[in-house]
Amino acid sequence: MYVPVGVGAKFKLSEVVALNLGYTMNFTDEAFLYGPSAVNSKQRFANVYGGLEFTLGSRDKENLTFANPVATLYDELKDPSLRNEVEALKQRVSTLESTVDLLNKDSDGDGVSDKFDKCPNTPAGTVVDGSGCPIKFPEPVEKNIVSESYPNIQFEFDSSVLKTESYPTLDKLARELRESNGTVTLDGYASAEGTEAYNLNLSKDRANAVKQYLVNAGVPASSITVNAYGESNPIASNATEEGRRLNRRVEIKK
Repeated sequence: MYVPVGVGAKFKLSEVVALNLGYTMNFTDEAFLYGPSAVNSKQRFANVYGGLEFTLGSRDKENLTFANPVATLYDELKDPSLRNEVEALKQRVSTLESTVDLLNKDSDGDGVSDKFDKCPNTPAGTVVDGSGCPIKFPEPVEKNIVSESYPNIQFEFDSSVLKTESYPTLDKLARELRESNGTVTLDGYASAEGTEAYNLNLSKDRANAVKQYLVNAGVPASSITVNAYGESNPIASNATEEGRRLNRRVEIKK
């Protein structure tokens, strides 16, 4: 085994010819490389070389051995026309940077640059539109509750069908709800005939029948709240037919 250690140099004589010189020392692990020796030590040998290198191919292409891109760039900048072009590019970049700084400037901090802000110096926290002017939000319209009392809507035994005699009351209620943008609560009830579960569903159907009439008359469904109470909260005794008739009702509440 041997390890070569060397140094060399290459000199450019022309665009196609180069002088190549070098020296190499080869270190071995052999004490008898040249035969028996009185000195018992590792032996070595050296090489000295010199030669000419010729670059083949088109002369339009530079030999990469001696190419220096940085030096080439520096040489090109010595050209007055290239230097003027670089200076012009620097000026354009400087102008663009100034324009960007101007566009980013927002003195009142409303998110719209001063160049496009039609309402400068708006107070901090003001909600503005794309032109920097405060947005005027419409005042919230509060829904009004129905302003007067209405009679109960009565129903026949075991029925959720509206009576024609209820139409004038419901028409008046619908008109007021539309004009005032108000809200109303409909509480459905039943008499104490039948099971509680059945009467609860019946009272719900009665309240929904009134709601459907109002919706058909132009009242938004979201303005109507429906409750069902079945046979609870009677307003008359369920021991008499007259009392049971009064308990079959839907109450209109403000």
